[in-house]
Amino acid sequence: MFQAAIFVGGLMLLWVGLLGLAAKPGVESFAVAISAGISVFIGLVPAILVARWMGYREIQLRSGETTSDHDVPESFKPTPIAVDLRDLNADLMMWRERAFKAEAALAKTQGPSPSPPSSPPHLPRWSEVDRADIADDPRWFEGETGNMATFVYSDADGVVTDRRIRNWRSRYAYIEGFCLDRREKRTFRKDRIEDWQAE
Repeated sequence: MFQAAIFVGGLMLLWVGLLGLAAKPGVESFAVAISAGISVFIGLVPAILVARWMGYREIQLRSGETTSDHDVPESFKPTPIAVDLRDLNADLMMWRERAFKAEAALAKTQGPSPSPPSSPPHLPRWSEVDRADIADDPRWFEGETGNMATFVYSDADGVVTDRRIRNWRSRYAYIEGFCLDRREKRTFRKDRIEDWQAE
């Protein structure tokens, strides 16, 4: 009761300070009233809240409304410390069993590991491709040679020209031969060659 009276008094001091009722012609009394009200209010609020909480807890204890051990789930209860060697062994067995169950549950979620394929995937090599479809395409043959060939060639700048070469040879990604248009030995990229005609 006494705490409530002090609390109300602090609130009144704060109220009076804010309204300016206690203020005389000087500003100091106004500031003093506000600061006194605030300090009393701030100082007593925690004390009153703690007293209220303690009273509520005491009422709970007297009425028997507290939670008992049978209300708490088993998984939330702490494991008691082993008193002798038998209890220690029982605790050890209990934790091993829990660990085993956890590992088994994890294995079920992951499922069986995938088995490797029985045979590797088969990709056709260039020799297995139908030669009739690519007989005239220089991109498919390697190490071939010829006497004369004509084709359309796009250079690096995108300029398209008709080319004629003699004594050509296919090597990796290139065709080498003597270019009749440029009058010198030239190398052509296979990916820039179109409309290949070997004679």
